[in-house]
Amino acid sequence: MNAGLDNREARANVRGCTLTEIMVATSVFTLVMASAVPTFIMCQRSWALTSVQLQAAQRSSAAVERLVYGVGLQYGLRSAVSTTVVLTPGVDWSVAYRDVVGNSNRFRYDSAARQLHYDGPGAARSVVVGKSITAATVSNSLTGISSGLWIRVTAGTTEGRFSASNTMTTFVAYRN
Repeated sequence: MNAGLDNREARANVRGCTLTEIMVATSVFTLVMASAVPTFIMCQRSWALTSVQLQAAQRSSAAVERLVYGVGLQYGLRSAVSTTVVLTPGVDWSVAYRDVVGNSNRFRYDSAARQLHYDGPGAARSVVVGKSITAATVSNSLTGISSGLWIRVTAGTTEGRFSASNTMTTFVAYRN
């Protein structure tokens, strides 16, 4: 008898969730998810756009850096001897020059391939120094206190539905 009574008491103490409690818990969960999912999606989109913008900025910055400071161990436009600089203007421009140690170098822009190239003594063949370059210009500046080159490079990037571009401009003064 005692065993039967203990069994009934144990069943009476075991309690499940009522339908109302389940509905309230489900409603709270639904509200939390309804606010969290759009926030997550917005963060993902923001991250993707920022990533594309950063990639465009890195590409334009790297291209300008290579033009100015050189490729590998070769000197860039910063070390060009002013009397040897030959600028061939146009959509597909080129800049040929001799550096301070007498090496012949050349940078050129290929608008069809959207690339900047370097040709010089350290390169057996043309080296790509800038990719996804949507626009690039180089112009002489012979006015003012110093003469040199104005360089403007725009790099673009597209990933999925996001796209971005970044423009870097600099002036390289001739050192001599």
